[in-house]
Amino acid sequence: MEINSGLDCSFWYDNWLGTPLRCLLSQHQKPMRSKITYSEALTQLHLLLPRPWDEQTSLLMEGHQPSSLHRSTTNDRVSWRWSSIGTFSVSSLYKSLSTAGKLTSPLTCIWRFFIPPSLKFFLYLLCHDKLLTQQQLRKRHLLAPQPLCFLCQQQILEDSLHLFFYCPYTLSVWRRITLLHALPYLLQSYTVQDSLVLTLQQRRTDKSFHVFLSTALWAMWVERNNRIFRGRSRDVQTVANGIEEEAKMYKRLC
Repeated sequence: MEINSGLDCSFWYDNWLGTPLRCLLSQHQKPMRSKITYSEALTQLHLLLPRPWDEQTSLLMEGHQPSSLHRSTTNDRVSWRWSSIGTFSVSSLYKSLSTAGKLTSPLTCIWRFFIPPSLKFFLYLLCHDKLLTQQQLRKRHLLAPQPLCFLCQQQILEDSLHLFFYCPYTLSVWRRITLLHALPYLLQSYTVQDSLVLTLQQRRTDKSFHVFLSTALWAMWVERNNRIFRGRSRDVQTVANGIEEEAKMYKRLC
């Protein structure tokens, strides 16, 4: 969705932020004022959003501020993602379909990245959603009685999407390491595999980005495991500093 005046775009249901905000609510939460427009909603965020969700959404919505509204009187319109001008064409559809196999095949890009083998294997597991998150443990009938995200302390069934992309703690880390600009790509899909591979494909020739992104994801996984198995936790800034130092080391080695 391309926003101009903000008067036609649905705040909850239109895909203006990479994924509809309604999809980020749990199945037990209902959006307040479900028919509210983008223009109306930005002045009432503190009333519309669930309390634990405020920081998370404010990070995702950087650049979407009330002061930026009403600069255009043009109607909002649906934009075609696969065209530079936002207009659907048969050729752009053909091009997107012809490259779809690459986006859903992580092996074609991950194994060629200039990152340590251990990080390649980690990304491989993440892209295939095989890391033992609470969601995966539930499938194996090994989940503890009370679902909980150990990073943000929300009582939510932890899956890879939440752990690495939607968790408020994780989003704070993204902001500290200046990779927040990557989130629109990461949040375009409902699966970890498509989200992550699409992001990496967008920057497939950027070696530094590959190292930085993979190091950040690995650090969040390590932090999560340390909290569960060792009872040790670090604040956001400490984790961010560790990511930057480790990424520099990997870039020298690779």
